[in-house]
Amino acid sequence: MTTPVNLFENIGMSVCGKDVFKFFVEIDVKSNNSKIICRKNDSKDNIIIFKIDNGIIRDASLIIDGNDAMPDGYMGLVWVIDNNHGLSGIIYYAEINNSLIVVKQDKLRISTYPAFISLPKAFRFNNYVFICWVDHLKNKAMCLLYSLLDKMIRVEDVSDNKVHSSYLSLLGHRHTRNLTLVPSGNGRAYLQYISCDGEICTFCISILKNSKVAIDLLFKQYAENIGYHQTLMDQKSRTLVTVFSENGIKGVANTNDIYIFTQRMFNENDINISGGAERVNQTKGFYVRPQLCLSDDRYYIFWESDDSINYTSIDIGGSIVTPESSMHIDTPVNLSCLSTEDGIIICSQIDNWATLDLGTSLDYANITLN
Repeated sequence: MTTPVNLFENIGMSVCGKDVFKFFVEIDVKSNNSKIICRKNDSKDNIIIFKIDNGIIRDASLIIDGNDAMPDGYMGLVWVIDNNHGLSGIIYYAEINNSLIVVKQDKLRISTYPAFISLPKAFRFNNYVFICWVDHLKNKAMCLLYSLLDKMIRVEDVSDNKVHSSYLSLLGHRHTRNLTLVPSGNGRAYLQYISCDGEICTFCISILKNSKVAIDLLFKQYAENIGYHQTLMDQKSRTLVTVFSENGIKGVANTNDIYIFTQRMFNENDINISGGAERVNQTKGFYVRPQLCLSDDRYYIFWESDDSINYTSIDIGGSIVTPESSMHIDTPVNLSCLSTEDGIIICSQIDNWATLDLGTSLDYANITLN
């Protein structure tokens, strides 16, 4: 198979004002250049947000807002760059307005030694940005608090607990594993990752007034063979929702199911641990990388298969509301979903290139559920 000239990765979507913005990474394979581009609503115009020569942009993600965090009309991104055999001690942070102009861009040096960083996730509260990531040399989840006022950076371990070994695969870490960070309000967020024991560890992150961060392990949840997970915080019902696919190997396992945990989070001192995980998919298949969004008091769950995107919805009590449905798409990859006033938008790249989970064109499936 001939290697394509360009490869593409869907970063995700964001609502800013009344507009929907779709962010992508484009990689020039021959020149080893890459850039972050954005499309507004249904426009086919590609607006360049950031570009670099002789470097590959990797693991880009959108900034998660806290209460009144980002100024109206602004969005944020974090990413890392491979330009030294995968080693870098820098996380990039940027803010973009709804005219797609970069108004702030900072290089945050998180170590004095070369480090392999993956899966950076962030949220902003007032004049602080909290970022967490996986450090492959330490086998740990790390975090920093960045002050937008005085540019001060505080870096520390999230926990002494090691991450699962599958996070450390150079190619597989973002295909079979995820690190999630969802805001809880008032300068707090919930962080989740899979530990070396195969459990989903949930931490409460609190930004304190003295420019420090409090990190508290709240609970661990175990299920057999947990793979890629995604998380949503339902502020109205104070419910933390976690979905995950099994960590099966395609070609070895015939099926790979999707499961859900729901956990009521009234406050960090009042948590009743829920029961075990419940299977979500009602059909058999090899299903991976579930995504979540909330609409009309329902949790919509989407996941990828070889030739379709499947989805269902459940209520807060965990009962299935929408029977499983399927939308045919050729080799979908890097699925994202977003709840808007007009319905749920599902964006997925097509024509997956080999095992890299990168699209061979910027064409993507864009489906709206009303």
